[in-house]
Amino acid sequence: MIAVLALVGAAEAGFLDKPREPFRGRYAYAPYVDPYGSLGLYRASNGASAIGLNLGLEGGVSYKDLESILAGKTRARAGLFLPGGYDLRLGSFLGPVTEYWSVQAGVDPFYNVNTNFQLDGSFGVDFPVVATLGPQNAYLLVGVTSAWLADTDRRVDWDRRQEIGFGHEFGWQLGGMVQSGRFHMGLSYSRRITAGGVMQGLGATIGF
Repeated sequence: MIAVLALVGAAEAGFLDKPREPFRGRYAYAPYVDPYGSLGLYRASNGASAIGLNLGLEGGVSYKDLESILAGKTRARAGLFLPGGYDLRLGSFLGPVTEYWSVQAGVDPFYNVNTNFQLDGSFGVDFPVVATLGPQNAYLLVGVTSAWLADTDRRVDWDRRQEIGFGHEFGWQLGGMVQSGRFHMGLSYSRRITAGGVMQGLGATIGF
């Protein structure tokens, strides 16, 4: 079985959107919509591999406390694994955001299924941490995430794996983002270890 899961944020545009609208004096917020896509190489435990396309749409609200450095977002996300499958998410993320660096963590419940790679549907929760370095208009990002999965058949048995990780699944990402006003574009590389194999891929996002 080849498992295909989206690493949270896998350079999700909008994660560090700077809120632009005042709200009740102390808070600022900004709605956003981000289409995204990625081309991935999926390698199963038996050595078989395949190439897949992941397309989706994310929308939500980013917000900031104007009296501190805390900022975050709450968003819904729906993605298609082509040629078969889907991923649905509803998560919130919060942390310190400054002019030149940020660290944000969150809780990202999901449900996904991939019929093409014989991945049964399961509820789960990602627990991501993403850090950035650089000015607001161009920055690098790195992130890690560990997941809890309801389906016991999809949980990684780390005693039988050579990779390092923890939780029922484990992933990481590295990427970059450029931003000008409401427009932003990002590129990333991500890798995720699952019970059925390893997913790695290049992703791109464009948002406004």
